[in-house]
This record gives sequence, C-alpha cells and structure tokens, in this order.
Amino acid sequence: MHYKTVQLTDIDFSRLTLIKESTTRINHADHARWVFRERYFSENGERRTRYIKVWNSQYVRRDNLICALDAGFYDETTASALTALIFRNGLCRGYITEGCAVVNRWDNIFYENLLRKTCERNYFAVQFSVSHTGLCNGNISLFDLEGVYPIADLPLLQAQHSHFDDVDYGEFVLNRFLSLYPEKHSQIRDRSFLRQRSWRTGHGATARILSPFRLLRAWLGQLRQIVRVKFGKTHAHLIEP
Repeated sequence: MHYKTVQLTDIDFSRLTLIKESTTRINHADHARWVFRERYFSENGERRTRYIKVWNSQYVRRDNLICALDAGFYDETTASALTALIFRNGLCRGYITEGCAVVNRWDNIFYENLLRKTCERNYFAVQFSVSHTGLCNGNISLFDLEGVYPIADLPLLQAQHSHFDDVDYGEFVLNRFLSLYPEKHSQIRDRSFLRQRSWRTGHGATARILSPFRLLRAWLGQLRQIVRVKFGKTHAHLIEP
C-alpha cells in the first residue's frame, strides 16, 4: 500500500480548518484528537479536499494504525483514502486521508472483504459503519482509521469505553475472539461494546426515516464546531508541537 510519511512540524495548521476535536481523558488515558480540513488543487487543477487527523504523543490509540498496516489489515481494498502518516520524534502523531463522498448504502462486496480481512489478519476496525466509509477515487474506503485492534485485544474496548458502530460486525468479531481465545472468555465482563444498533440490518423504512436525523445531527455538530472556531473556544492549542 502506497502512502507518504509527513513530519508534524511540516504541517502549517494556520492554513487548515479545524472541523472536529475531542479533548477527552478516560481513566487518566489520553483520548484527545483533532481533525482538520484542507482544500487544495491537484496536479491537474482539480479542486480537492483532504483531512488531517492528529493526536498527542500519549494518545491511547497512537500505534494502532501502524500495527494494522504492518499486519496487512489496511490496504488498497479497505483504506484506499489513506495518503500519509504523520510522525514526530519517531512517534506516529496522525494521518492524512483524501476526502470521501458520503455513502448512504452498504456495499456488500466491501463488507464481505472486511470480514475476510478480519479473519485473515485477526484485526478489526471498531468504528466500521456506513458513516465511517466513503467513496474515494472510485473505491469504498474506511477513513476513521486508528480505531483498529488485534482481535486478541477485544477486551480493551471495555476499558477504553469504546463500542462498535455496527452491531453485526461487532458480533462477528466477538465470535471470532471466542473461537480463537477460549482462555480469555472471562475477560469479556459484559457486551457493552455491542450496544449500538446496526444500520445495515435495520428495517429499510426505519433507516430511511432516521437517516435525515443522523444527517441533521452531523450538520449541527459541524455548525457547533464552526461557532467554536469563530469565537476561539477550541482546544487546538493543546496539540503537542
């Protein structure tokens, strides 16, 4: 898989638009991350968009993406939107993806390939969902990439208060974990990481009714971020240099 390496110090954040941030700490662990947007012109003069996601050196998922790339879970068929990894002092500090077109339907071929990759590489992407996949250069791609774990680390989701965005995929991963690691069954204290409802298997009418609400929530979140940026209420200053 082809991607570049970029140094954090080479990124001019003053030219970027902050569109999302989280400064959360859970059990004293750093979960803070920031997402910036950049408009640019490609070599052929086409106006395009890319997204820069960064985190601090102690981010709880700092090395997850690198490990998933090394394991072959992420490749051109699962994460074609990835264009660069961001480093600082030898540590992964984020990544860059091309802008993806919104996909409001499930691509069964992509989903079956993701299941196959999950079994072959024994990794899973906890944030896989219709809202975290998009069309990039003609291919379906995941674009929220650091929420990826070895299947053996499934119990970590409970400690990190994380959950699957798609219940069906979560149950698939759980069954895989239970079959591979019977000695670790006791580490699954509950199934709170499966609490989200699956959009893929939801009734079509219900999904169509709720979809506008999901889009409205996303739009309100963007509006809130614009207001925060406008009035200087963001926490971008907390990004480590």
